[in-house]
Amino acid sequence: MKDRRHQDEVARIVAGSVPQALLGAVTPDLRCVQGLIDGDWIRLRAVYASVPTAVDIEDMSVVETEVMAAFDSSVSVQMEVCQTPKCMPCRVEGWTTYYQRKE
Repeated sequence: MKDRRHQDEVARIVAGSVPQALLGAVTPDLRCVQGLIDGDWIRLRAVYASVPTAVDIEDMSVVETEVMAAFDSSVSVQMEVCQTPKCMPCRVEGWTTYYQRKE
């Protein structure tokens, strides 16, 4: 029961911190941001329509750091930045979508 409550609390914090961290980091090329929570490990994935620029990568590093700041050191956060062309789906089944542009 405690594990489930802990997982729910982590999910609630991530759901609030990711959109807030994305303020100012969303560009026209950003297709979606998703996350997968596995205990104390949070995997985030930012998908761009074209090859992410150095600025895009830095922006997502800042997002990762801001999400990390919402937790103590027992929780790990990892951001993956990748490119998926518009003709291909950007979402991964089973992951929570925190941002998706209209396409």
